[in-house]
Amino acid sequence: MLNNDGEKTAYFANNDRLDFRMENIRYYANEMTNDYYVDQDIAYIFVKVRNENRYVVTLIDTDDLEKVKMIGYTWHYAQGIGEPYIVNTIVNKNGERKRVYLHRVVNDCPEDRVVDHINILL
Repeated sequence: MLNNDGEKTAYFANNDRLDFRMENIRYYANEMTNDYYVDQDIAYIFVKVRNENRYVVTLIDTDDLEKVKMIGYTWHYAQGIGEPYIVNTIVNKNGERKRVYLHRVVNDCPEDRVVDHINILL
């Protein structure tokens, strides 16, 4: 999952996530743009809430920070039906898009497995 050679992170220029025309896709650099700070063994990542003007903070082990940063672009807080998740979008060389979930990256979870985790809201 973390082998994203040649893949770039992207967003939809007109904010319509159903508009997959190439002219609507914008690519970002391969660097994570979220602000974060490290305090001993914990990395605090500031994550924007999609379509809102607010942020949440997610905590990960400092040991996992480099692999999270390798994904690139910006991690977002996305609330769909059910639990919220911290997500990113990867676009490969063929223009195919896939969502990447922070909890799966941190746990090096293969695509055929499920991560059993708990979201804690403070």
